[in-house]
Amino acid sequence: MSLSSLGGWVFGCVFDEFLHIVLYWYGEKMTGLIQLFDPLSQFVRNSPADQWFAYGTLYTFGVLVYGL
Repeated sequence: MSLSSLGGWVFGCVFDEFLHIVLYWYGEKMTGLIQLFDPLSQFVRNSPADQWFAYGTLYTFGVLVYGL
């Protein structure tokens, strides 16, 4: 495993845990970020976005970007 590959793994794990911790314990303070996902949430599941929809969307976006 090369150093750049290891760095990518570390960054991905830290980013994922950061999102999870912030949205789990401080979700009520992240209303602005969560509201950004309302249109997508309304389209996909016909309900307003919550912190876990925002987490799932950001996680999916991260996996897609880092996969490329």
